Amino acid sequence: SQRLRMSSNEYYARMIPNIMKAFPRESIRIHTQGCIKDFESVTSKWSKEMKDSVDWVFDCDVRLAFHDFISCKRLFQARSCLSYSAALLHHNPTEVYFQNGPTGIHTSIEKKQWKNWNIFR
Repeated sequence: SQRLRMSSNEYYARMIPNIMKAFPRESIRIHTQGCIKDFESVTSKWSKEMKDSVDWVFDCDVRLAFHDFISCKRLFQARSCLSYSAALLHHNPTEVYFQNGPTGIHTSIEKKQWKNWNIFR
């Protein structure tokens, strides 16, 4: 069964292809919990080329995930404390893409140099 996430699979199904269009020659690495089956609704309409350009990393060591987050070319931040902390330490803060979270929690505080995921709509 699908795990409860801060953002729905429908959101990711809508946004990831738009991000891929904006950066067509780049691969994407997605750190998450669960298994690929949990994301079938996200990838079901993707072309083989799109599927091949995404590296899914499931349930990896949090230290490795954090290192990937702070050292990647662009960080598309999830609404989690881990990705928010990584965004604060990212080597290039102008390439951090912020996802609005519920108001009133600390992960909803956007830094001025960050960009918003909504630019890919």
